[in-house]
Amino acid sequence: MTHLFNHHRTAKLAILTGLLTLGSGLANAQSPHCTVLKGAYAFTQSGTAVFPGNSTPLPFFIVGIFTFEETGKWTQVASSNFNGLVSRAVPGSGTYTLKPDCSGTMTTVFQDGSVHMADFALSKRGKTFYAIGVANFGPGNMTTIVANKVD
Repeated sequence: MTHLFNHHRTAKLAILTGLLTLGSGLANAQSPHCTVLKGAYAFTQSGTAVFPGNSTPLPFFIVGIFTFEETGKWTQVASSNFNGLVSRAVPGSGTYTLKPDCSGTMTTVFQDGSVHMADFALSKRGKTFYAIGVANFGPGNMTTIVANKVD
């Protein structure tokens, strides 16, 4: 039994090593060059949030449109559902930075003055956008965003 376990473990490590090597080679062969983030992206956002006076993370879902300007600014209009509390057509805005490797950070300043940051990555030649919240709002607060360029 131990021999069979070691065989499976060795096979898994070999596959993982091969994938890491392949991924590294592909990354070098296809190094992206992102210079601009511009235009409209339809997005969905989901996660959990802990609100003042409550220690239980509550789910939320958002759908909307981001519009990115070449100047490093963005705006949005979005509708949300925070555990049953619905808001529609809410505007928002912020700034972003984009690195040549197609990764970046976007910052949002909310109406209450709080600041939220998300790290993002572009794929499919800038047509798809993935982000994850990186602001330290404490345990139970998390968000992910997926966006696609509007043609």
